[in-house]
Amino acid sequence: MVAGVASRVPPQHAGQAPVIKQARALEELLAQGEFAELWRIQLQSATVQESLVLAGAHWEPASSISVDQRYQDGQWRVTIRRKLSGAVSRLGFGENDKYTFGVALNGATRPGGSHWVSLPMTFSVDGDETDFRVE
Repeated sequence: MVAGVASRVPPQHAGQAPVIKQARALEELLAQGEFAELWRIQLQSATVQESLVLAGAHWEPASSISVDQRYQDGQWRVTIRRKLSGAVSRLGFGENDKYTFGVALNGATRPGGSHWVSLPMTFSVDGDETDFRVE
């Protein structure tokens, strides 16, 4: 289920905004893994922020993610690193699990302008039946 949908009570009447669930229900969703984790990277500065998304998004400096970036010959090469386990994040990476992720690119010089989003991709430690292998 999509995190933003799971955290809301459906509206009672058409056109009415959904209501965010109570704190206890949100805590249960977190415990069940019904949330999304977003990472935002500014390529020029390698600044990384992260947000746990359930009922909303609150961006904070990333404490468990590091980025190495290089721009050469008109192309960016970006390596994102995070421990598989023991990271501060609520999202753990199990060695036998597969994960779905997406990439969105925004033009920093044109707010509200070009926005490119990838199709859902997958990764795993062993790389079997996924788009990427995690090292």
